[in-house]
Amino acid sequence: MDESSLYEMVLDEDPSVQPLSAGATTFKSAVSSFIDLLIEQGAPTIVWARLPRGESWQLEIDRYCKQAEAAQVACVFYSPAEDGAMESSETPSVALQLNCPAPGKLELLTESGENWLAAHQATPQIAIPLERGSLMRGEYFLMAVSAKFQGLLLARRAKSPAVSAPKDSADFLAGPHEGLGGESKSQLRLLYSSRPGVVRQVLSSLQQLLMRVPSNHLFVTLTMSASIATHASISIEALLRHWEQLFVLSELDTSEMQMLNQLVMKQLQRQEELWRRVSNYRKQAELAESLQLQQEELANTIRLKDEFLNLVVQELRTPLTSMKTALSLINSPNLKTNQRQRYIQMLNTECDRQNSLIGGLLNLAQIEQVGETTLQPLTLIEIVPGVVSTYQPLAQEKEIMLAYTIPDTLPQVLSLAPWLRQVIVNLLHNSIKFTDKGGRVWVRAKRQGEYVQIDVQDTGLGISSSEIPKIFNRFYRVRSTTGEDFGGAGLGLTIVQQLLLRCGGSITVNSRLGQGSTFSVLLPVYRQDSEPEEMEF
Repeated sequence: MDESSLYEMVLDEDPSVQPLSAGATTFKSAVSSFIDLLIEQGAPTIVWARLPRGESWQLEIDRYCKQAEAAQVACVFYSPAEDGAMESSETPSVALQLNCPAPGKLELLTESGENWLAAHQATPQIAIPLERGSLMRGEYFLMAVSAKFQGLLLARRAKSPAVSAPKDSADFLAGPHEGLGGESKSQLRLLYSSRPGVVRQVLSSLQQLLMRVPSNHLFVTLTMSASIATHASISIEALLRHWEQLFVLSELDTSEMQMLNQLVMKQLQRQEELWRRVSNYRKQAELAESLQLQQEELANTIRLKDEFLNLVVQELRTPLTSMKTALSLINSPNLKTNQRQRYIQMLNTECDRQNSLIGGLLNLAQIEQVGETTLQPLTLIEIVPGVVSTYQPLAQEKEIMLAYTIPDTLPQVLSLAPWLRQVIVNLLHNSIKFTDKGGRVWVRAKRQGEYVQIDVQDTGLGISSSEIPKIFNRFYRVRSTTGEDFGGAGLGLTIVQQLLLRCGGSITVNSRLGQGSTFSVLLPVYRQDSEPEEMEF
């Protein structure tokens, strides 16, 4: 048996001990209760500890050192490869002499003979490096030794737990080699004993570990406040020399003590059962909440689909009614030529609207079905001028000045070429449609932090402040102050917004009635030091 395996040694020394399968929370709670007991019992006590890495565990040792009035010292084992912060590259300038004036009484003296502990009125922590490869690396313990009381709380990481323990402490996760990382590694075999024979055997094992420490100096820290700490060192040789005098154990080892140990283990088992029950209730509550949210989301999706379907039906029914009325009147023998021409024009307008509606619906359906899409780096100067030139004939027909200003120094943006073209097309189409003869429409672009901003500005009719929040809604069409019907399905801006959202962009509008509108598009800048982003929808 390896002398550094405390767990196996305790089981050999006291076969009556029945280890408990427990999780990190139960062990953490037991450590806190043990510290509370040491603080309250008030006897001069030396504490030995090896706890998982993490601030919350170290705080328990700090709490003992600050609050226990009769504390002697806290000896804390650590693994040098992982807890490098506890190491010191140089021996502290203050070298202390360890003395034992009376059994169970420890003094740390300076070179001048001053009692270092009495002068600072605090409890020091002695950092003890563990030998590499020690079997103790999977074990954690807290042991107190005094003339009136001794007790050992020990936990060993279970290799193959029968029951998976919950992930109950973030600070408990310490990586693949040390600590208790992962769900299976957080399962522990936990035991407690206050029998003098067990404590004596553990002290003997710790003594053997100290003999194998490569350096003769141990690092000592005395915490004065949250921001002030004093450092010193003591020699291992002096500690070993006074070993027998430092530890005065009670020889009381009766059946009542064995019953007390069993009582503590029963209490720990009860606490573990309560924790698991609470954990299961919490998981069930989280699952119920998740299912409720999913149900609400599903109900909301169905409601939106129903509303969308009703809107589609309404948008289809209105032009069909107009077309049916025009067809029923167009063959009337009393119909005049100019009236027949007006009805034919109505049919053409409604057919165009139907075609626009169907095209818009297909575009929305395609956008919503997009899954994972790899966005591309695009150069605006290679896309915007081509779109603008396509609309030059329409602009000239309405005597509208159409222009663009795209600096060739702009960085590339992340999008897809068809998406970016569709955005510019829809915005230009709206601007030209709502701009009167002799007006102006132009496209500008500039760098805006981590985005490129594209402004499509016009001198058209403008949009009232009450309508601006609605213009991106499906099938919403801006109402004309003159009563003129501008046609369209009311899906153009909806498509623009959806496309921009899917490439990490956005769109805003600034408009006033009679003063035109400016639609501002933001597209993320392509970062050349990384691969194109994966966007998942």
